Amino acid sequence: MILKATDTKDNEITLYNLMKVTLNQDVDVPADELVVVIPYYEQLGELVTIEMLTDDNNLIFSGVVDEQLTVIKDDGCVIKITARSKAALLLDNEAIPANYRMPTDYLICSKYVSSFNIDCADIKGISYRGDFTVSKGDTHWQALNSFCKNLYGKSPKITSKGVLYMGGLKNDEVMTFSNSDENGRRYMYLSENIKRCNIISNVLVKTSQEGGYDVNVESKEAKERKINSRRIVNGTLYNTPMSCADRMIERSIEDSYQIVLTCDGCLADVLGASAVIKDFAPKVNGSLYISRIKYTLSAGKEATLLVLSRKNSEV
Repeated sequence: MILKATDTKDNEITLYNLMKVTLNQDVDVPADELVVVIPYYEQLGELVTIEMLTDDNNLIFSGVVDEQLTVIKDDGCVIKITARSKAALLLDNEAIPANYRMPTDYLICSKYVSSFNIDCADIKGISYRGDFTVSKGDTHWQALNSFCKNLYGKSPKITSKGVLYMGGLKNDEVMTFSNSDENGRRYMYLSENIKRCNIISNVLVKTSQEGGYDVNVESKEAKERKINSRRIVNGTLYNTPMSCADRMIERSIEDSYQIVLTCDGCLADVLGASAVIKDFAPKVNGSLYISRIKYTLSAGKEATLLVLSRKNSEV
């Protein structure tokens, strides 16, 4: 693993003797987190940016340094560096208040994302229906997230590498895990958790200012599994109210099931990929995808914890 940084004087620095490296990625968290611990050396200046690369120079993480902690103890001195991916720049910068009439995804990306050296991967020229307002106090991330949730029904995702997917993370890779098939990725640990308490059975939607909550969106799966847990949504606050209700139910089903795997090595580039476990049969139906990753390098050994969640749920 290779760690490179820049300091306030624009010096490029390679960080050696890595004591511990931890990378946390989550499809639902705007910014990914990198934590690095190295031995103390006095010449290290104030760091600004940091990159994590594989041994063959493939980029895994590019971000900004949040904290640089020096600890001096009897048994040695270390420096702990905490960084977030480029999405942190959207979270940390307040947007200029503005009102837009039917803005396109291209306009929003150019106004609130492009200046931070973040690439927009899935711009299609789609227009927002009606007026879109960025209020005083909103950050660039809040403006982007509000636009995407109303237009696509889901939050955007900026990858560890600095690529924006406005309609949610896309990864066409399929990861196969197995301890019995030589073509599968071996795992050291597996756990399965069924969380019925997270599932929404139906959503009552108000579709007009004058009307009541008279549109009922039901979950077919929740009914089959004898689950009763209702939510109520004022659909007049959303660009696509019915899609919002559908997404609430879908998301609740996704959040109701997890498989956790731990594997040797670095699997820090598979967030959002589909996942198949050949030697284990999940107790619920539905496809799986990798929703969270924790990569750790410690004492020269690499391991990756992966959380698998459900996707493409039937409502």
